[in-house]
Amino acid sequence: MSAASTQESDFHTKDHTGLPAPKNGATYMRPAQAKEMQGQIDHINGMLRDPTSQVVDPGAMKKRVAGMQKMLDVQAAPLLNPEQMTIAARQEKALREKIRGVMCSGEEMRKCPPGAVGKYTNGEASTEMKTDIQTWKNTQMMLDPENTDPDLCNAEQFRPRTSTLNMDNAQIPGRSIFPSPNTEQYKTGWDQTFGEPEENPAVLALQKELAELRALIPLATVPVDTLPDEADIETANEELPIGQEMMDCGKVLHSKGQRMHRRTCKKGCTPMEDQ
Repeated sequence: MSAASTQESDFHTKDHTGLPAPKNGATYMRPAQAKEMQGQIDHINGMLRDPTSQVVDPGAMKKRVAGMQKMLDVQAAPLLNPEQMTIAARQEKALREKIRGVMCSGEEMRKCPPGAVGKYTNGEASTEMKTDIQTWKNTQMMLDPENTDPDLCNAEQFRPRTSTLNMDNAQIPGRSIFPSPNTEQYKTGWDQTFGEPEENPAVLALQKELAELRALIPLATVPVDTLPDEADIETANEELPIGQEMMDCGKVLHSKGQRMHRRTCKKGCTPMEDQ
């Protein structure tokens, strides 16, 4: 057995699924690292082949290239056959869902509410989950050994956004900000969450309920600068049923409630005694 094959057998093993796996919890070389090392090997070989280059010790350079090539062959993610690719894809999906299921949300990590420490310690920081995370990273590199994305093996990209713990009495208090319904951000979020109204019966029912609620809001809640002037009030009174009248503030009342309204109104209605 050659030195290279001995090193390879010492470095690689097989997990319970039959996939290659590094021994002693080691990790495969990242694709970007493998690409960088291959570039160094090509650069040194180019210098050795160039008769004009002034290499002081060609023997030492060849020895260095051989060591780097051996490291690249051993520690780079191995190529999988089609059957192993299928097994690896299933394993990656199962591990990803398992890891995501025990991870704290971003809000829980920032604010540390009651129960967050135990959830983190017994979840993603446990020995079992650390092993699973390491296995997931190696599986990712075997599935796509040519991918140089720095986040290829970054489990943080799967951290949940929705918190399951109560944020009351959190060690780091936060502030919840809700945009105004009239902003473009609110409308965009509404469409992303509920979809188009004609496609979602729940949205249609909610819009109908909101319209009914808006109809119950008294006109006295309208800002003062938007209240109708006297001409508008006189014109509106002519169109109102008998016994009803529009107040100075814009609220329409029956004659029985006008006296009490004028006493309590804070929108500019003059009491009847002063008229």
